[in-house]
Amino acid sequence: MKRKTKLGQYLNENKWGNIPEDFLEETAPLIWYIVQDFNLLDERLNEIICEFISSRSHHIWAAVIYKMHFTAKVDLFYRLRREMELGIGWEIPILKSLVEDMKKCAILRNAVIHAEWENTDEENFTFINLNFNSENWMHQQYEQFTPETLEKIDDFINETLEKSYTFEEQETEFLRR
Repeated sequence: MKRKTKLGQYLNENKWGNIPEDFLEETAPLIWYIVQDFNLLDERLNEIICEFISSRSHHIWAAVIYKMHFTAKVDLFYRLRREMELGIGWEIPILKSLVEDMKKCAILRNAVIHAEWENTDEENFTFINLNFNSENWMHQQYEQFTPETLEKIDDFINETLEKSYTFEEQETEFLRR
């Protein structure tokens, strides 16, 4: 995805308020798939955490993680697995890359979900964030979402979900040693 930044003195000076109708028709289903597939990844993460802690019952740990944000659950998942690796003295090969991919999925999903879609320009740059820094003070961030980039985001989320199953296979092999 391409990104651009615009400086502004007013919140609305670089916003258009007129999403192209054909863009909306083409991208709305893709955005829905991203939401649905990310939710599957989130549920998968819940399952992995609860199963690791207790295969007999998930209800106690489900209550613990119920209101946690995705990235907090990713951190918990990593800490639990890393502790196990350190205790046994062997690393599960894809643990770190799975954690990195999960965090990237969260960033991509948030960019899509929290984008101000009504503020999409003719080049498909959509307002995603307002940043403040000491140099430029207030600048607006835009991402260029296209049907192709949205499909790539959804594909990446699905690949990460598949990687979670590969991780589970590696973990099972690891624990049988």
